[in-house]
Order: sequence, then structure tokens, then C-alpha cells
Amino acid sequence: MEHEHFRNAGKSSRSAPTLVAVAATVILGLSAGSMLNEAVVLVSFWRSISAQDFLDWYAGNAGRLSGYYGPLQVAAALMTIVAAVLYRVPRRAGSGLLTLAAILAVIPLGMFFVYFKSVNESFAAATIDLAEVPAALASWGFWQWVRTAIGIGAFVVALAGVRARDA
Repeated sequence: MEHEHFRNAGKSSRSAPTLVAVAATVILGLSAGSMLNEAVVLVSFWRSISAQDFLDWYAGNAGRLSGYYGPLQVAAALMTIVAAVLYRVPRRAGSGLLTLAAILAVIPLGMFFVYFKSVNESFAAATIDLAEVPAALASWGFWQWVRTAIGIGAFVVALAGVRARDA
């Protein structure tokens, strides 16, 4: 009996699809938390300073923002898609939830290209009129909250998918 324990000591009790799904869920959590931080901390800071100070700050930090948030959101979406595929073939408990999480994870990424990219570029290049900055930041903040809620939803659904058990 003791030998059986040692023989299985190096073997993982988790399958590769489960490990990928757990990793995807962790990355989704990091992405959602980062989006929440951006919505709460950065947007509040941006709205508290003058329009010119904001544009100066943004121009100096746009590369850092995209260098952090971009890869994180791409990784979250791709890992969740891979997890969903691995759970689908063969069908495993949680596959529907991971598929939904993958769809939800892609939405914030898509929102970047539909809305945020052009607005961010106008901030970075300071091509937006100073008088329009407060309204643009209010709109940006609103859409960031939408994106954050979707990201949190993706995380929660992925977590449920990983925790699902075969009936």
C-alpha cells in the first residue's frame, strides 16, 4: 500500500484540460481585477485633474497602459477559448460554462477595437479638443464599467465551469 502512494506521487490528479481551465480562470480574474482598478482608480484620477494635465499624463503613459492591459486581455480571451475547446472535445462537465466564459472574455477585447482604440488615440495624440475631454472621460468611464462587468462575469462563469462536476 505504501508503494502505491510513492508510485503515484509524481502524477497530477488534474487533467490537462482542467489545468488550462484553471489557468484561464486565474488570468480572467487578473484581467477583471485590472479592469476594475482602471475603472475605480485611473478614471477617478483622470477626472480629478485638468484636461491638459490628463492629456499630458495620458501621452506619457499610453504605451504602459496598452503594454499591460493589451496582453492581459488577449491572454485571458485566448486561454479561455482554448479551455472551452478542450472541455468540448470530449464533452466534459462545465463545457457550456467555459464556452460562455470564452464568449464573454472576447467582448472586452472587441470593445477595445470598437470604442476604446480611437478614443485612446485621441487622448495620446491630444487631438481631442480640451473642452471635450470631460465628456469623453465620462463616456470612457461608463464603457469601462460595462467592460469591467463583462470581465467579472467571464471570471465568475469560468470559475463555475471549472468547479462543475460530471453528474
